[in-house]
Amino acid sequence: GEAQSGHLKNIGYSLYLKMLEDAINSLLGKTPIASREVDIKLSMSAFISDTYISEDRVRLELYRRLSRCGSIHDVLEIEEEMVDRFGKIDVPTKQFLQLIEIKILATQRAIVLISNYGQNISIKYEDEKKVTLQSRSRDDDDLIATVLTYLRSHA
Repeated sequence: GEAQSGHLKNIGYSLYLKMLEDAINSLLGKTPIASREVDIKLSMSAFISDTYISEDRVRLELYRRLSRCGSIHDVLEIEEEMVDRFGKIDVPTKQFLQLIEIKILATQRAIVLISNYGQNISIKYEDEKKVTLQSRSRDDDDLIATVLTYLRSHA
């Protein structure tokens, strides 16, 4: 949990997921499938908490399944399953699910990078277009809400 969070902060969410998926594929003897990558560099703690799901194996399986979600509907189905199995979702796990949603929406909108410096959020598109957003605060929930509001309104 805490170590997992530290690794996530140091290397970034997208790279962490890619490394995790590559490691799983390597163990299973599969070659990774190339896809358009969105680099999400938002400074926040977002991970499947070991206080929410204590079994490493179950958490790894959920990371794998969530990293393969192609739609918001897929994420919502897994989220519903998690609530049924483990109860109310804690804050870092909820934020992780929201980052998956951000990744899906950003991919659909040809966004290649979402990053922040304090409350300033930068969004870069494949065509080099850049957008800067201002979050209400540096709070993780405010950063996520600002990005999701933008992505949902710019289909």
